Amino acid sequence: MDRLLEEAELDEAQEKKVGAGISREYHLITRDDRLEKIAEDIVEHFTERRQLGKGMVVSLIKATAVKMYDKVRKYWKQKIERLTKQINKLEGPERQDVEKKISYIAGNGHGGRGFLVSE
Repeated sequence: MDRLLEEAELDEAQEKKVGAGISREYHLITRDDRLEKIAEDIVEHFTERRQLGKGMVVSLIKATAVKMYDKVRKYWKQKIERLTKQINKLEGPERQDVEKKISYIAGNGHGGRGFLVSE
């Protein structure tokens, strides 16, 4: 953040105004109920689109990144449980699609997800 402010060539008063604005909004952005909904949406998005793939979550601070990781893991687990219950009622291509989703979410035994925190 400091680097961005420096590159923007703001004067001291402008920097303080930006900092105050971020401080005011920060608690709204990182509210737990909001993070829960975002984590749930991430899992649904990446498991219900036609092509399974990769994604990235960028957070304001490390603590929020860790919270999001934990929340997404919780929703991955719930999604696996729902799909596992559903699979017994399916046959043929539909069953194969659900098996593929379960394999994708479970990461074929290695977690399937990376987690990187950087400066």
